[in-house]
Amino acid sequence: MYNPADILVLLDSDQEGVVDTEKGEEPVGIYYNSSATPEQVSLLWGKDQGFRVMISRAVSSMPLGLLKSAPVTGDGYDGKGLAKAMGILGRNKGLQPWKLVFQVDKTVSSQMENVSTWTPRPAKVLRSFYEKTLNEQYGGLGKAYVNAAVELALLMADMPHWAIDRWLEEGLEHQDLATNHFLAKEVLNSASDDERDAALAANYESSYVSMIISLNALDMRMKQKHERHVRLGRPDMLCTGILLKARQQKEPSWWNRKTVQQRRAQEISCLSPDLDWKFAMARLLGLEAWPKGFETSPSEWEPQTDDSSGPVR
Repeated sequence: MYNPADILVLLDSDQEGVVDTEKGEEPVGIYYNSSATPEQVSLLWGKDQGFRVMISRAVSSMPLGLLKSAPVTGDGYDGKGLAKAMGILGRNKGLQPWKLVFQVDKTVSSQMENVSTWTPRPAKVLRSFYEKTLNEQYGGLGKAYVNAAVELALLMADMPHWAIDRWLEEGLEHQDLATNHFLAKEVLNSASDDERDAALAANYESSYVSMIISLNALDMRMKQKHERHVRLGRPDMLCTGILLKARQQKEPSWWNRKTVQQRRAQEISCLSPDLDWKFAMARLLGLEAWPKGFETSPSEWEPQTDDSSGPVR
């Protein structure tokens, strides 16, 4: 996090020299925030900006037991999932992590354990032990953040290394920069200030739900070690819409634009069609059930819900 006044030039990995942001040139790795005149900006830090990969402060602050070649919790339990998750969490918080939405309860956590690419999710027996460690580490950011951290750590423990590696190679641990720019520069360029602020805020604040859903409902083909042709992605646009709906916003003027419909369709294609990821997405973002027709093109924004116990198709 940096003050914009201090960021006059940014290294651009795609060209020689620098990018002068004061001349309106496109900055690399800048996230657009909901405030029109933010006092801070969020940077996507790393090799994409031309900097050497550095050791994250989050990693150096880990409990010593998690820095071993075979990480263990303070209680002596397997800590591999914790170590991976805490490395990720130290780099993708954004500016206001205490506002990130993740409304989990036992019903939702049980559904995600039983309806998952990685079912039967054997690491679920470590939930209470992981929660203890992560609450000590991130408790100051609120219960929702800790719950998201626990789910991420359990998934990191359950997933095979090749699936995690591929997910990280795609940069899916971060809020999707392309979607953020698509919203800020294309979709919301003619929106009112209130509509713009609401959309960008929801896009950021739903980003941990998007991250978890992208992992829990990963394409089933990723269970195969040598599968390299599966398209991966995050449902950032869908999560943005669900959170806006949970906040009882009226249908955004941009929601059913053709380009937005195409973006939503791409997101759905990256998730497993064999799993009911809609239930978890809706509940984690504050809706009791998935709205009927919300995933269709054009999407239906009317306040209708599916009350059946089965998957919403």
